[in-house]
Amino acid sequence: MKKDAPIIKKTVANNHQFFNWQYGESNSNIILENSKLNVKLLRYIVSSADGKFLYDAFSIKEPANNTVVLVRNQDNEIGLVWEWRPIPEKWFWACPRGFGDPEDEDNIATAKREMIEEIGNCEIIDSKKIGDFYQNTTFYENPVGLVILDVKKIEKKLSQEEGIVDFDFFKLREIKKMVTQGEIEDTFTLSALMHLFALEEN
Repeated sequence: MKKDAPIIKKTVANNHQFFNWQYGESNSNIILENSKLNVKLLRYIVSSADGKFLYDAFSIKEPANNTVVLVRNQDNEIGLVWEWRPIPEKWFWACPRGFGDPEDEDNIATAKREMIEEIGNCEIIDSKKIGDFYQNTTFYENPVGLVILDVKKIEKKLSQEEGIVDFDFFKLREIKKMVTQGEIEDTFTLSALMHLFALEEN
């Protein structure tokens, strides 16, 4: 399924006037901070237990309640979005996901909001958080929550502004085939599906 890219990345110089990142205070370990996304780039020194310097390091601290959503219909099919990610400049079949807002009480609240924002209105039958995972244990401080939303009666209203141009449900055997054929490459989605398949086997 090929489509024109709905959102585009552009190279921008560091002194561009619309640069959203702000430098941290000099007495803080914050290097840069993006208040719109609530993402911080932090500076650390890693040392041995006896205090010997090992290396300089940085981490990315994202908001609490960032969430990946497994959308499941009443036929036990899983819904995936077809989305364009501008940084790798590539299309992906992926689970819906999003940043936690300050108003979100937990991962389930984030999942429900992202479902409406990215896919459209629906009737949610059940919701359950089934785990956490870390996307990269070298750089990322906060885990990403994994939530299952059982839904029906979806009124699709896809978020083109987020690069989402399609949403469809797939049977589990279809998804497993997509994984083995390399049609699902997003690590958030692969991690979520692995967790789901483990639950299905028990």
